[in-house]
Amino acid sequence: MVLPKLRFTQIFCVLIVSCLVFGCNEKMQDTAVIGCPNNTAGMLVNYAIKHYGSNQFDIQFADGFSSYLMMDCCSSKSTWSLTAGELDAAVLCPDAAAAFLGKTDDFILAGPLTYNSEALVCKDPGKVPEHIGFMNGQERQKEILMSSYYADATYHPVLATSLPYALSVGQIDAAVLDIATAVTLDYQYLLIESKIPTAVLVVSKDFYNSQLYPALLLSIENAAAEIKEYRPFCEAMIFLFSQEMGRKEYTKWQSAEIKFPDLSAMAVPIP
Repeated sequence: MVLPKLRFTQIFCVLIVSCLVFGCNEKMQDTAVIGCPNNTAGMLVNYAIKHYGSNQFDIQFADGFSSYLMMDCCSSKSTWSLTAGELDAAVLCPDAAAAFLGKTDDFILAGPLTYNSEALVCKDPGKVPEHIGFMNGQERQKEILMSSYYADATYHPVLATSLPYALSVGQIDAAVLDIATAVTLDYQYLLIESKIPTAVLVVSKDFYNSQLYPALLLSIENAAAEIKEYRPFCEAMIFLFSQEMGRKEYTKWQSAEIKFPDLSAMAVPIP
């Protein structure tokens, strides 16, 4: 699938400007490690990294990218990977991004990657949930649900990886899950709509000011278009699940109104 020419052109122009500014004799960053959590945005960026340079619009400035799996972006291990300098960029939830950026001057918020990629999964859709589990560290989820959906429910912070189990054994009536996980479960779900992004991209200042940064954005743009199709979707989901996805999961994926924003505004020319 080819993205609208205007969006490609905007980021493509940034790549050209970057090349001209850096010049052929300048030392350029040739690799980058990107932290990818186990959710839709992480899956998207991992797919973009895997297919970097596989389409005619990518310019091979560098050897490429590699991904680092962050099981939970709110965990101390993920924060340590960023502060230790192991990562050039990372996909984080807005909550984790705000907490991390408040403690460092070496990284900046590049912009949003996904909207509406989380769902409230209910064990009994005919019953108003009384106990709702949300991802530990992501108070944003609780605030959105309380203000727009279930103000009277009791909310419980749970480790993101433990939410499906807590739901299955009845510890909670409903759980906030990433849509990529929700489509694999035999439960009904409600897509949580909000103007607040569900995932953002945080980048080091060195990476942001490199010729490699706009190349990553271009690959992500292309990946966002590709994973709307069946085969790329199945391939992308391998990052999250060992079992192969089928038409059932893909049909649910298609019906979800996930929003992948235009990333051209995030690609600024190198000063």
